[in-house]
Amino acid sequence: MGEARVDFGIVIPQLDASWESAREAALDAERLGFGSVWLIDHLLGIPSATTPILEAWTELSALAAVTSRVRLGVHVLCNSFRNPALLAKMAATLDRISGGRLEFGIGAGWHPAEHSAYGYPFPSPGARLRRLDEALTIIRRLWTEERVTHAGPHYTVNDCVCRPAPLQRPHPPVLVGAGGERLALAVVAKHANVWNVMAPHAGELVRKRDVLRRHCAAIGRDPDEIRISLQTAAIVCASEAEAERERREAGPAFGLFGDLRANALFGTPEQACEQVLRYRALGASHFIVWVPERFRAETLAALADGVLAEFAGKEPSPRVRESGV
Repeated sequence: MGEARVDFGIVIPQLDASWESAREAALDAERLGFGSVWLIDHLLGIPSATTPILEAWTELSALAAVTSRVRLGVHVLCNSFRNPALLAKMAATLDRISGGRLEFGIGAGWHPAEHSAYGYPFPSPGARLRRLDEALTIIRRLWTEERVTHAGPHYTVNDCVCRPAPLQRPHPPVLVGAGGERLALAVVAKHANVWNVMAPHAGELVRKRDVLRRHCAAIGRDPDEIRISLQTAAIVCASEAEAERERREAGPAFGLFGDLRANALFGTPEQACEQVLRYRALGASHFIVWVPERFRAETLAALADGVLAEFAGKEPSPRVRESGV
């Protein structure tokens, strides 16, 4: 993918977290200069279903009202949970309320237990991706056309109007979280402005990036139009030993990232910058970062002072300039 600015977003505490702590985290991120704040879209706690979790879209709307600069997204909305025409209307409204700050992240969904618990069907991965493709077709049309009629295998809309349209034109950036090479990356090529990848899969990024290029070529799209976003974790401290102590206390949700020492922005700020440069060499220019709630204030400050200052909004250091970022 082509060269692009490097920017950073923070995942807001949501698992067993109060609205007050989420609001505080978002305001901290905005004050410290992060570019975006993100929520996760789950109806049951992860990994334990009994862990309390606030619903993402409702919480994101509240964050739009209490922040003023930071961009707002969900990584990623589960397509199964909301009718696409309704979701297009919700997104357009939130984009208006926020002053054009919505990042529209969406995926096919992966967690069968919450589908079963809430009464949503959970078909095969291929079927879920075909639903996602059709949903995004409807959503993008509703954002850009006066009236939409669509009768597909999964969804129907009849002379549907979505007004007011989103404030961002032609529409909010569409971020698709996907990794499957045959179907999922075809959806990315067709619809996405941003492709989101989990850090544990970064070793496959070069191959998948080449697959995405082939999908883009098949439909005549320039692959450099699609930014690569990395979903990772951060444990950044004054010393590597301190980071190691915090890694052991990070919590079960961070198990999604596997070996944090290999897959996270881990260690001192200098080490975290080197990890950003490593991912940047693979094409990633956007980082959505999980921070352990227990160490949120300290880690956010360390990231802001020691990492954001190297890449976002300030004169880059010689190390960054030499990397070509």
